[in-house]
Amino acid sequence: MFPVNAVTSELQAIFEYLVRLRRPVARSLRLGLTGAEITEMMGDLPLTAPPELEAMYRWRDGTFVSEGLILDDLHFFPGFYWLSLKDAITTYRAFHGDRRWANSWFPVFANGGGDFYVVSCPPVPAHSGEVIGFILGETDHPVEYQSLATMLHTIRTCFAEGVFFVSAQGHLEADDLAHARIAKRFNPDLPIYRELG
Repeated sequence: MFPVNAVTSELQAIFEYLVRLRRPVARSLRLGLTGAEITEMMGDLPLTAPPELEAMYRWRDGTFVSEGLILDDLHFFPGFYWLSLKDAITTYRAFHGDRRWANSWFPVFANGGGDFYVVSCPPVPAHSGEVIGFILGETDHPVEYQSLATMLHTIRTCFAEGVFFVSAQGHLEADDLAHARIAKRFNPDLPIYRELG
């Protein structure tokens, strides 16, 4: 298990890899929010954000997205960009009540096509903070990371080990099998990785 304060150091390390790889997203991250701003923005939602989620948005408020930007340039890790808190709340409200979506799921990362990584945030925190991969059109949405901290540690390790890399065409890419093996290393009890060698 990773401490909550590990979130900031993991984010900073990921940011440094993005700078080193000359990814445009490193210049597109928004300034962080205060705890009071986060509380005010999320105040009327029927869920409670785990401390890790608040720590993320204190560090940075996701990504500045404007019309005409290329999604690949905004990816925080291959295939997904980090939603600003305002955009995450807008997305949450759009899916709230949808039978495919649990009301405790709060979106953090998006692919721009309807797929998200969401954090479990029940109204009364119990076993919260798990990260679920939501794929639009699929009926099964498995837990892929035990927490935001383990997700971020997995992402950082994938950059460190060259599993996330820039292709010859200049795109941020992933070795999916190697990524899954690293995810299993830090999330060993999750069923999604059970059959991996």
